[in-house]
Amino acid sequence: MYLLIAGFARDAVLHDPDTFLHIRVGEWILTNRQSLFRHLFVHRSWKPMIATDWLSEIILATVF
Repeated sequence: MYLLIAGFARDAVLHDPDTFLHIRVGEWILTNRQSLFRHLFVHRSWKPMIATDWLSEIILATVF
């Protein structure tokens, strides 16, 4: 099932350029035990961030 979703499906999860950003944010949340309040991994680090996808990012980081 994973191969179908990740490798063969059109517009698959791993073909999205933001997937690895979400994985990295999930790793950061797991390491620091808090949510992000500003962008750390993009060029707009001064801009405030509301991590609305925090749970899916933790799941992605754990699975990755």
